[in-house]
Amino acid sequence: MHKAITTAVIILAVSSLVACGNPASDENMIMEGRSIARRQLYNPPSAKFGPAFVARKDDGRDFAVCGYINGRNSLRAYTGLRRFVVTGKFIDSKPHFIAAHLDDGNMRVTKNNPQDPENALRRATHFEWKIWNPNCESPSHPAAYNGQQPHD
Repeated sequence: MHKAITTAVIILAVSSLVACGNPASDENMIMEGRSIARRQLYNPPSAKFGPAFVARKDDGRDFAVCGYINGRNSLRAYTGLRRFVVTGKFIDSKPHFIAAHLDDGNMRVTKNNPQDPENALRRATHFEWKIWNPNCESPSHPAAYNGQQPHD
């Protein structure tokens, strides 16, 4: 028991030292974004993360931490990876996180993708249209679409 407490204290101390570095570094922003996304889960301690990245907007003020999270539901089963987006703004060169969004898995068609004339049947889910694509799309992370046919 004493060894576990000592290990936890050492881990917290190292985490604090890392976090004391540049708060605007991608690594620190991803750590904070994941922490915020974790709190949105039914069972926050069960969170497991997939890849994540920071998308910075051209204006230099807005940013988003985009990634994948898995957590347990009320039946104690993992639900599978789903996307999360934590948005924020830089104020005085420091990141301030504003809102967190989790993909609810709703596959309802919401809108055509006007930027994709080669495949007019591609449709975005509500999460993709309103949250993921506007905040996370960049040259290295293209827009995401569910690829399903419309449900008219």
